[in-house]
Amino acid sequence: MLNINEIQKQVSNLTQILNKEALLKVYNFPIRKDNQILWEWYSGVSNLLKQDTYKNIYDNIIDNENFNFIFLDGAIIQMMYKFDNSWRKISSHRLSFYPFISSQQLGENPDEYEEDIFGLRKFWDLSYTDNLSTPIRFDFDSDEKKFQEKNHSYTHMTIWWYKNCRITVSSPLTPYDFIWF
Repeated sequence: MLNINEIQKQVSNLTQILNKEALLKVYNFPIRKDNQILWEWYSGVSNLLKQDTYKNIYDNIIDNENFNFIFLDGAIIQMMYKFDNSWRKISSHRLSFYPFISSQQLGENPDEYEEDIFGLRKFWDLSYTDNLSTPIRFDFDSDEKKFQEKNHSYTHMTIWWYKNCRITVSSPLTPYDFIWF
């Protein structure tokens, strides 16, 4: 697995590439804080784990600039990594995708959002109501105390629209793996 420098470089590279390709509305570059890779303006995400409406969670992320980047369609990406004390081994990560909350409105009124998407007509394909997305999160935690066979694997994917939907994943994901997913 990659060390702290390599993970930070991947997040930086992704941010630069996606911005250069004009796929991002806004972004925060990754920063290193002690043994963690976060983003500029990071203010914690524990409040997002509480039961709340998706709209409130999404708005909270936007209002606090608590993201790595936002795509043209409004989808949000968060990538957080924590390393062991040697900074060579990932001890935990949280990789989240939050789709834009008003995708149905976009599908019904694509012309209203033309300016926001820089005139890209292909955006209709992304916002069409049959293509609505669900929030997805990949979590990894090497802490043996948190592991519960069949209920809470070390690495898992959570699909938010489905209560208690956790799918075991074989290993931690790199930033490239997560974005390609």
